[in-house]
Amino acid sequence: MKKEIVEKQPSLKMKWKYFLVFFLLLMSNLSSLSIFIVNFPPLRYLRQPSLVIALMAVWHYFPIQTKKRGFDLATWLFGFFCLYLTFNTLTSINVSNTATYSAWMLGFYVFFYQFLVLRNELNFMKILYQFALASSIVGTIFILVSYVGGYVFGIEAFFDERYNYSLMRMTTEFSGVFGSNNSLGMITFLTAAFFLFLFELQGSRIVAFIFLLVSVFLTMLLFSIGNRASMACGLATWALYVVWIYRSILSTIFLGTCLFFGFIVFQESILQKLRLEQFEGGNLLGNRSELIDEALAVVEEMNFFGVGYHNQKLSRKYFELVGADEKEYNFHNTYLAIFTELGYFGFLWIPGIILIFLLKGADFKKTPEESRMIRLLKSILVVLLVFYLPVEDSVNSPGSPTFIFFWSMFFILGIGLFEKPLPQPIEQALHEENRISDHTV
Repeated sequence: MKKEIVEKQPSLKMKWKYFLVFFLLLMSNLSSLSIFIVNFPPLRYLRQPSLVIALMAVWHYFPIQTKKRGFDLATWLFGFFCLYLTFNTLTSINVSNTATYSAWMLGFYVFFYQFLVLRNELNFMKILYQFALASSIVGTIFILVSYVGGYVFGIEAFFDERYNYSLMRMTTEFSGVFGSNNSLGMITFLTAAFFLFLFELQGSRIVAFIFLLVSVFLTMLLFSIGNRASMACGLATWALYVVWIYRSILSTIFLGTCLFFGFIVFQESILQKLRLEQFEGGNLLGNRSELIDEALAVVEEMNFFGVGYHNQKLSRKYFELVGADEKEYNFHNTYLAIFTELGYFGFLWIPGIILIFLLKGADFKKTPEESRMIRLLKSILVVLLVFYLPVEDSVNSPGSPTFIFFWSMFFILGIGLFEKPLPQPIEQALHEENRISDHTV
């Protein structure tokens, strides 16, 4: 990897106004989910919809630039989806829930289209750098607050006591500011991934290796949090990174060695997370197998358009499960949630629109650095599609901790795939033309 570090572009620098937009979006997303909203009521108003509206007011500070390619396809797909949501709203068993979701998704898309495509002077690599900086800083803030608050100040709310068995706290040992190890685990995983992006994008060799070490440390931290989905995402990301992105035999052997010794060190924690026969019905899915059955019961009742966004709790079959222990559940499966909420057509939307970009090659020839970043973005999205979405009802909900992260990466990937290369300096263009002529002769 040393060669790649030397060749990295030193011109990537923080652009404050672009960085600030990503920073505020992510801060509002995570602040509205943290348990601080209980202790600090003003943070209840720091939520994504209100912040998007506020950021729209500062668009005039971002003059319109040359329109970037890359959103023609996405524009039509999102427009068609919003049109579908209109019909879905009319047939929904609760119109207000679905209408709110439709308006929010449309507002979110319009904002990102304006910000990333029309009012952004940066190219793909620079946009990705601003987003990676903001993501790593915001994620680090919430991780530090969680561990300092929990283990230094002893804030009891940071520990989840719902599963306080003598053998182990089955799925949750440490929840942090979110009150859920699912959220804390995924934020830790994503923060580790964005430090990996910074390792790739940073020109300074010393700083790059610091970012790499932080990424490795945060990945190891996933095993102490105890969330199986984030652990799987972390391991899969590193596997794709060394096998697919670098295609290095030496790196693959090194990864295999790390996994072997890592399993030895963390074997008790890993085995305990998988040994669920004495808890929750005796299978690896635990009570989520019951939720799958409930989701299938909702499918039997719904029409072609589904029951509408966030309306599973209003379904008769689903309400029986909720009433059994006076606790609300979601289906813990994004695909099942979309299927029941948005029907047969909606079920194809989230995985479908992402798969289009994952399978598509770049329209224009990219530099080796740009190609590597496109592959890294694709690998993160693939990992989330395979290991995260099947076990969490997340990226389809504006209130989830991964919503801004997920769709921002998707939109930035679209720009990377379709963006024209930057104009070459005259001298470099002449040199390239002469080289081609000599080769032809």
